[in-house]
Amino acid sequence: MKPRLEVWAFLFFPLIFCAVDLSGRESYEELAGRGLYVNSEPSGAKVFINGIERGKTPFNLDALRAGEYSVRVAKEGYLERRFTVTIRRSERVEVTVVLQSAEGRLLIELERTADPSGGERPSDRAEQGIPFEPLVHVDGNRVDKTTLDVPVGWRTITVEAFGWEKQSQTVYVAEGSSQTLTFTLKPRSFVLQNASLRKKRFNPAASGALGRAEITFEVSAPGSGRLEVADARGRLVYSGDLGPFRSSLQSVFWQGRTDSGSAFADGEYTIRLYAWAVRSEGADPAAQAVHSQRFTVTVDSSLETRPLSISSLASGLLFAALPEALPAFSYQVSGEMLSGKPFGEESWKSFPLAVSARFAILDQLEVLAAFNAAPRFEDAKTLTGWGGSAKWIFRGRTAGGPFAAALSAGYAWAREGAYTPFFMPGGALLRLPLSLRVIRNPAVDLALSPGLLWVGEKGYPSEAAPRAEIAGGLLLRAGMVSGGVSARGDYGKDGAGPFAAAAEFKVFPSNFYASVNGGVWLLDGDRGAFFGVGLGVIY
Repeated sequence: MKPRLEVWAFLFFPLIFCAVDLSGRESYEELAGRGLYVNSEPSGAKVFINGIERGKTPFNLDALRAGEYSVRVAKEGYLERRFTVTIRRSERVEVTVVLQSAEGRLLIELERTADPSGGERPSDRAEQGIPFEPLVHVDGNRVDKTTLDVPVGWRTITVEAFGWEKQSQTVYVAEGSSQTLTFTLKPRSFVLQNASLRKKRFNPAASGALGRAEITFEVSAPGSGRLEVADARGRLVYSGDLGPFRSSLQSVFWQGRTDSGSAFADGEYTIRLYAWAVRSEGADPAAQAVHSQRFTVTVDSSLETRPLSISSLASGLLFAALPEALPAFSYQVSGEMLSGKPFGEESWKSFPLAVSARFAILDQLEVLAAFNAAPRFEDAKTLTGWGGSAKWIFRGRTAGGPFAAALSAGYAWAREGAYTPFFMPGGALLRLPLSLRVIRNPAVDLALSPGLLWVGEKGYPSEAAPRAEIAGGLLLRAGMVSGGVSARGDYGKDGAGPFAAAAEFKVFPSNFYASVNGGVWLLDGDRGAFFGVGLGVIY
């Protein structure tokens, strides 16, 4: 008795796949059902059954009679796959194949030539210690070698190097072919471009990048430069050499300080950036083209470029808002964690987390967003809350005097209760942050933040009339540290709401800062104590 055709097909099908380099991602399965399913890596390959194109992978065909079929899977740039499947009654065959790239070889040869205009020579750059390090890209993707095996088809090869003109060639790569492409690079003319001042106002007393004016720019070729700063009367107050430039992207900053370390007086200053190409041997320096950019920057010692507590939408102390905003286009991002017995939680049964950010749209207008989460270990639940607010400083200290005032409005949502463990109220809020600088150096501010709250479950107010909120605190700032105490409570027609008080401390030696805090809360005879830590960045 001869074996049936289906039996031979079943026995030899694995051998067919092994002959075409079957990998662990390929599969052939016979399942209950009907029809044929073909998939490929990558997908989007054309599927031909008995020479007729039927679709693209992933391909599924239920209405397929029992019998033997020749299948071809083809995709441009890949080796096609051919195999035979046998479909039996009440059977479904599922096949997955991995397509191998069809490739050709390109050999990249690089040459350099002197500027035909008689300008800078390749040797001039070698003497300046500028390495010749060309970058090769295939269809925009960088490769780290000059012998390339690339997929078949039209390919664009680009070669670029700092100080040399970019060159591209487009070629057709055939399967199994080998081609040599020669690129002759010419020195690129020196150009200063894309120069920008990252901060138009800064406070030299601030730490890190917050306390300086930084200019970023690009140069097209090796060179050198100089930075000069003049005051409002045109007097030169700073001058510094730049370079040599060994890469395209450059940055330079001015800290607004004298050689002795003292800050320059508040006011407007003019920054001039000069740059020029590498001077060739024997060239006349007077004939050298000099490129320049001019910027205006303001030194303002009143700018408060310091991190605030923002996890509860208060934007100030932990429980009291302050009338302060970052300089325009500056931002702060923080992450905090609480422990102990935070508000609304049982002792050591959860560790609430908060991720918050504030961004200054203008010098006196900033927006804030906060997300709170309290994962509970016993019931595997996570209570969440989120909110946003905007704060407008309508009287800053730059207007004169120690008094500052702002208006803040926002909305928050909480999954359970009217407050999150970070005391972010669920609902609408309207606050009037006020502060008075009682001591100038070190800075000591007295804060008061009255407000109105429309709070309730999931952000829906539970009372027709708003609740009155009273918050206040004291903030001390000196050098790279700040600390303070604050308290907050609210009162409505049904009586007093939660009361909370806390102490906090922050240290910010650079753009990064760390914080610790601790406090207590009271509500309807229940009470608790908590402490927390945080990390953040401010720029």
